[in-house]
Amino acid sequence: ARTRARDARMTTVLDVMDDDVAAPAAKRSKHSPRHDEEAYVPGAIMRVEMHNFMTHRDVVFEPGPRLNVILGPNGTGKSAFVCAVCIGLGGHPKLLGRAGQLGEFVKRGEDSAYTEIALRGRKVGQPIVVRREFKNRDGGSSVWRLNGIVVKYERVMSEMAGLNMQLNNLCSFLPQDRVVAFSTLNPQELLIETEKAIGNAEMFNEHEQLKAMKEAIRDLERSVEQKKNRMEKLTRDNEALQRDVERLQERDDLVKEADAMSSKKPWLQFESQKEQFMLIKNAHEAQKQKVLDIRAEHAKHQPKHAEIDAMSKESVARVSAIIASHNAMKDKIKRCDGKFTKLSGEQDALDRKLAGERKDASELKEKIQRRLRMIRENEEELKNVPEVPTDLADRLKDVKDRSNAKNDEMRSVEMKIQDLRAQVRPHQQAFEGLKDQLRRIDSVRDKKVEQLSKHRHFARLKEADDWVQSKKQAFHGRVFGPLIAEIEVSDPVHQKMIEQHLGPHVLGTFIVTDPRDERMVSEQMKKYNINVWMPRQINNFVPGVISSELRNAGVLCTMDNVFKADPIVKQSLNDTHRICRVHVGDNSLTSSSVNDIFQAGLSDNIYCAKGVYMHRRSRYDRSASTMSQSELRPSRLFVSESSTSRQDIVNKLAQAEKKYREVDDEIKALSQQSVGIRQELQQIMNERKLLNMKAQEPEAKRKKLLTKISHNKQLLKEDEKAASVEDIEKRYEEQSKKLTGNRVEAAMDLIDQVLLSHKICSEANVECLIGVERLVRTQRQTEIISAIELRFTAEREKRDDFKERLKTARDQLAAKKQEAMDIAPLTPEIQEQFARWPKTIEELDNEIKTKREQADAILCQNPSALVEYKNRTKEMSDLTKTLETESALLAGKQSEIQVVKDRWLPKLQRIIAKISERFADNFAHIACAGQITLAGDGSREHGGFGDEFKDYSLEIRVKFRANEEMHLLDSHRQSGGERSVSTMLYMIALQGFTSAPFRVVDEINQGMDARNERKVFKRMVEAASVPGTPQCFVVTPKLLTQLTYSEDCTVMCIFNGPHVHQMASRWREMQAAFDAKKVPTPTR
Repeated sequence: ARTRARDARMTTVLDVMDDDVAAPAAKRSKHSPRHDEEAYVPGAIMRVEMHNFMTHRDVVFEPGPRLNVILGPNGTGKSAFVCAVCIGLGGHPKLLGRAGQLGEFVKRGEDSAYTEIALRGRKVGQPIVVRREFKNRDGGSSVWRLNGIVVKYERVMSEMAGLNMQLNNLCSFLPQDRVVAFSTLNPQELLIETEKAIGNAEMFNEHEQLKAMKEAIRDLERSVEQKKNRMEKLTRDNEALQRDVERLQERDDLVKEADAMSSKKPWLQFESQKEQFMLIKNAHEAQKQKVLDIRAEHAKHQPKHAEIDAMSKESVARVSAIIASHNAMKDKIKRCDGKFTKLSGEQDALDRKLAGERKDASELKEKIQRRLRMIRENEEELKNVPEVPTDLADRLKDVKDRSNAKNDEMRSVEMKIQDLRAQVRPHQQAFEGLKDQLRRIDSVRDKKVEQLSKHRHFARLKEADDWVQSKKQAFHGRVFGPLIAEIEVSDPVHQKMIEQHLGPHVLGTFIVTDPRDERMVSEQMKKYNINVWMPRQINNFVPGVISSELRNAGVLCTMDNVFKADPIVKQSLNDTHRICRVHVGDNSLTSSSVNDIFQAGLSDNIYCAKGVYMHRRSRYDRSASTMSQSELRPSRLFVSESSTSRQDIVNKLAQAEKKYREVDDEIKALSQQSVGIRQELQQIMNERKLLNMKAQEPEAKRKKLLTKISHNKQLLKEDEKAASVEDIEKRYEEQSKKLTGNRVEAAMDLIDQVLLSHKICSEANVECLIGVERLVRTQRQTEIISAIELRFTAEREKRDDFKERLKTARDQLAAKKQEAMDIAPLTPEIQEQFARWPKTIEELDNEIKTKREQADAILCQNPSALVEYKNRTKEMSDLTKTLETESALLAGKQSEIQVVKDRWLPKLQRIIAKISERFADNFAHIACAGQITLAGDGSREHGGFGDEFKDYSLEIRVKFRANEEMHLLDSHRQSGGERSVSTMLYMIALQGFTSAPFRVVDEINQGMDARNERKVFKRMVEAASVPGTPQCFVVTPKLLTQLTYSEDCTVMCIFNGPHVHQMASRWREMQAAFDAKKVPTPTR
């Protein structure tokens, strides 16, 4: 940068970016500040140090007290100074419009960073040093130090507020990424930002207070207005009902008189009820006396009844004793009779048993005769059993020799068959192996797996695939893989796209769908070094779609539509490689059209036959991006097996089959021979079995007959022993004699008990006759007393009934009286009225009816007019009280608002007028016109400045051409350069009124032409040269030549690169020499 002022100062800030190439720069020794501390306003920045911050490793800035121009090419770290000021003084990262997290400001590859900013204190010689240390991890946690002491964030913010820091005000702090945000401020927002920048934000606080006060009384104003409107309407409505109200009043008087007469009716009903009560009371007293008389008669008959009853009970007791003795005698008779009956039954049983034994003995005799006949027949049959033939042994020997010869022949044939099978087994295995190999070659899936197995990382892929296929029945869910076998794609170009986008490691991956299978499959696949995926969620896969803009640009479809696969496979590939966001185009795509698609944010990856287009965004600036293009790589996995290798296998298969068939034919011939020999052997065995049966039959029959004879003889002995009748007759005679004696003894005991029982029954009959006579007398006396008691009960019930009726009548009488008292208490005035009215209920009802008929004869078009009139009157009364209260309250609130408004508005108008003067003067220097206007809410009562404070705004009007009128500054009418000029001149005009210690503007001059930029820069230098103005920073990548500077202007140039440390050393030596000689820095 060049300067024409002789005493202009220039500072160059150097940094080292490439740590691997450049040697560490030597630290500059601490020295006194380059500028006089008294020249800085309190809170101005005197020194900024950064370590591992964004692109800088270690850098120190020493800005001047007035205008500071930070100059350097793009990417050298100019905006890092602005970010360091914001971050280091407690500003939120979002104020910069760059990164949202604090850790993103740490230099790439480093773990932590810090900023240290020295501010001019409230007193000279007492600077405020704020140091912030933060890390790239742990969410970007910070450590704050204030003058070397660790403090909390709130303490730092309190200190910054005391210095009136305004990092969140676009009028004071305008970083590069928020320039657009300032130009989009509407007039209301611009007024708010200006108020914050003026003075110590007193105007802003009073404006916010006025808005809050207005919002606080808005409901009250609305309520007062509504109540006033309601009062006017109620008054008009009541005036319209006056005539109807008078007629209804007359009608109400008649109705009231009829109602008053009705109040006498309850008293007349009370008198009637009182007469009925006296009648019931007299009847109750007479019934009470009758009950007392019956009770006396009952007491007279009670002693005689007690005497007769005692005699009757004595007879009953004696009869009961005789009956008890007779019952005991009956039990003895019953026992004797039971004993006799039992003995008779035993005798009958003995007789039946004897008859049965006699019958059994007769049957046994017949059975013995039959058994003797069977023994004789068996002995006769035993004599006639034939002998064994003499030539049977020779015949058996001949059959045995022939059987052995056939067995030897059979074993010989079987051994030949086993030898041939052993010979054919290798040929059969080779034949089956070649067939299986041919099937594998012919299988598309196996070809893909085999081709991927040639990759150095998937040498054991075939083993893994065979293991999965063998375990399919044991899995709980479906298992897919390898993915190259699950993907079906026929187009060679699409094969290249898929192979290049996914890569061999993805194509060799397996997918499990059930968590229970994941562990088993993963552990097995570790042996083969193959990946296993488990989808995050299994939903219905939604294919990718393309918009009409992409289709018109030449995009055909998304990558998921160029191949076939299971939806779960496509969903997994979309989760990992976003195949629904990767687009496939035709040959009409060009780099220009693809770049337009990328800039519009419609895609990030596009494949076509020409190659691959990729779009990448900067991690520091999301608006910055790059596009790369590369060719499609040849497909190495989606290829077919050569026909030559398949023909070799077919030839080998034919040879193996020929050998196998030859040996197999020999085996079949020997097998047929073996079947014939086996049939002949079976015939010989049947013949041998028949001869053996003939040799064994006579001996077996003889043994069977001897066994039958022996068994029948043994049973004959047992039957002869059981058929003896004499012993049976003897046992019967002894038992019968004993039973007869017992029966005679039991019969004698039974006769004695029966005679004694007859005597007791006679005595009982006599006593029963006496007791019956006494019982009859008792019953007669009981009937007399019962009749008296019945009469007593009936009369008592009548008495109780009269008592209940008396109680009910008394309650009804009291209720009637209370009812009459509630309707019309008997005061002297009411008694006087009652005396004038009819004396009977009928006459009173007629009089009331007459009054009501007269009232009904008065007609009215609006029957509810009176009610409406009274309701409105009452509502008006209530509204009047409420309205007075609310109006007084509203007047007090409005008075308070007016006091604050009178203090705020004139002061704001004066300041805006001065700012407008400076703004117009700045525009006049560049041959244009500008004006700042404070606009109110547009109300008519207060000259456009009413109480709607939220509608107050600040309007910037500009004119850049002589043939046009002033227009409001907005993004639709003015160009970007004109808005930049207007923004900068407005901030220059505002500089003399702000109390912020410094202001920052980043790259505001990039939209200006050379003429306007030169004029604006001149105004900035002039404004910064005024004593007492706050510190100002202008960040720009370039400056025009031959610009005008002053001694209050400081230019800081930023360079970086691998060899900057060498120039930095020389620069520091020059600085030290210049400081020692105290000569000004030469102009460059």
